[in-house]
Amino acid sequence: NCLPNGHVFITGMGEACPSTLFVTRSPCTKSEHGRLLPTVTEKPEAMPDLEWNWLKTLPFGGIMFADPEHGMMSMPERIADGDLDGDLYLICWNQSIIENMTNAVPMEEVPRPSDDALPATDADTDWFEKARAIMLDVKTEMEVGALVGKLYTAFDKVAKERGISHPDAQALSTAYGSSLEFHKQGRPIRLPAHLKAKLPVRFHRHIAEIM
Repeated sequence: NCLPNGHVFITGMGEACPSTLFVTRSPCTKSEHGRLLPTVTEKPEAMPDLEWNWLKTLPFGGIMFADPEHGMMSMPERIADGDLDGDLYLICWNQSIIENMTNAVPMEEVPRPSDDALPATDADTDWFEKARAIMLDVKTEMEVGALVGKLYTAFDKVAKERGISHPDAQALSTAYGSSLEFHKQGRPIRLPAHLKAKLPVRFHRHIAEIM
């Protein structure tokens, strides 16, 4: 909790670490998921020498996010609704690339929503039983697992052909994100009818059409 608010520390880079990095959760499926973040390259005033010296011994390959201010959302949540339970983060420190970025969004403080403002699926007191029922349904788990790959492949193809901001790419990106969360609470996976029709029929029962 000694890293300055809004900053990140990259392990193992030492003096080679620039003052600003591009960070996104991998895979990145929306342009607003890219963030330009300031880094910590010198010992913060509030950090004990022992802790700073320990940070400098860590090997390359890790990113540490500063704690949020009280009542604010964490940095991983603001990058791409991410967390720290196994998500991978892509980091780019090449200044020639960073200087030419036009879509990377600077990090801004966002208040954490109150429980009353959460969607019903998040505030549902029966979430554990519902999640347990989904996890015990092996057929559905396998089908949705396969659907995750289908949705990402479809997104990747559209993004490369028409750009990541194309409406079809954005719809597939949102559906892909929902499919990753499906096993937790069965959150709906939604797609426009013309995109749903391109997927194998066996997946249709898991997708609600957007008119």
